[in-house]
Amino acid sequence: MANGRHLAARWNRTGLTAEEAKQLHAMVLRGLVLWLGISLFVHLLAWAWMPWLAG
Repeated sequence: MANGRHLAARWNRTGLTAEEAKQLHAMVLRGLVLWLGISLFVHLLAWAWMPWLAG
């Protein structure tokens, strides 16, 4: 029974340990930042080509 409690404390509903969840979260954040950076760059290129809010 003590072993079962130890496993329950170590694992959560997703089946990941706390360390694995932190690593996954870091990868997701890196992907988000990369996606946002590429998106911003492409929008700036589009604006340079054809400004959509020309004053």
